[in-house]
Amino acid sequence: MIKTDYAPSSLLKSFKGQDAIVSAVGPMGVPKQIKMIDAAAEAGVKRFIPSEFGVDRTRGIQDDFRIVQGNKIKVMEHLQQKCEENKDLTWSLLATGPFIDWVS
Repeated sequence: MIKTDYAPSSLLKSFKGQDAIVSAVGPMGVPKQIKMIDAAAEAGVKRFIPSEFGVDRTRGIQDDFRIVQGNKIKVMEHLQQKCEENKDLTWSLLATGPFIDWVS
């Protein structure tokens, strides 16, 4: 495990030499993934897996749900843009479906 303060230099140092980054940040850490994605691209990471584990955002999001998912949508858009700019970086999404206790 590597601890970081999410400063770009700290993330870059942590990500150098890594093939993949699996982000498992909680809801408050979701926006920090943008810095993580940027550092991963700069460090030469081959695959980034964002902290999703819920709704499959690649199938579209209903407008009512966009308010709740705003930060994750921004992260996904940023990740897709970075992968277009840097062809060595790819991404995977682990979508397990909505958490039932949140939607009932």
